[in-house]
Amino acid sequence: MTTPLLFKNGELPAKAELPDGMRWHAFVSHAQSTGGDQAQCLALALEADMAWAVWYDQNADVVTVSGMREGVELSAVFILFLSKGAVSRPFVQFEIRTAFLAEKPFFLLQEEGALHVLVILHKIEAKRPKVARMHRPAPQSV
Repeated sequence: MTTPLLFKNGELPAKAELPDGMRWHAFVSHAQSTGGDQAQCLALALEADMAWAVWYDQNADVVTVSGMREGVELSAVFILFLSKGAVSRPFVQFEIRTAFLAEKPFFLLQEEGALHVLVILHKIEAKRPKVARMHRPAPQSV
């Protein structure tokens, strides 16, 4: 299954219309203890600058397992903020599994020093190539 939301060169589309059946443009997954502030800034920027509807736990109506599942399933893309220890958190693992099963496009944002996490996720992607869609932008010259 492919989402009707289009991506060019791994970039998030600006001011996109919501695909049919979706309630949010993006679900922002993060570990609250190490990435909560950054994830909140990201969610606010997507809402303000791109007019996106964003599922972010601190703004969600229902923050339960079923609410998180609905947030992932009804979001066009899954954004994972990789801060220290994020992928070891049970709720983040649940959100990742849910996004894989729902075949959501993945966008990974890494905190400085989180490269080892990308290795783990790359192994997951290799096992599930039709589901995981990872993009790592090339370094930009200054």
